[in-house]
Amino acid sequence: MALSVTEATLLSRIVVHQHARDLALVSVVIAAGDSGRAAVTVTISGCHKEPCAFTVTITQPSGVAFHRELTEQLIEALEKHVSSWLPVRVASKELSADWR
Repeated sequence: MALSVTEATLLSRIVVHQHARDLALVSVVIAAGDSGRAAVTVTISGCHKEPCAFTVTITQPSGVAFHRELTEQLIEALEKHVSSWLPVRVASKELSADWR
């Protein structure tokens, strides 16, 4: 059975909060029907290029699977985000311990 929007939002908040204090959940949109698809939008506060936001699509309908897939997609999105600006920051010698 697919998660309700309330359940998906709660799980999304938990996952986002577990990964970084600078991440904020913006929205969770559930597809109509029992497809289990959800779009989760997250922003990064204090990023080098604001607003930094990305949306990941989750296809798993159950709580545990949703949590796992969102975690994996969030990590992948953050890695892509970092790799998109890391060479610029290294070249300018402004690299910090923070992932922003």
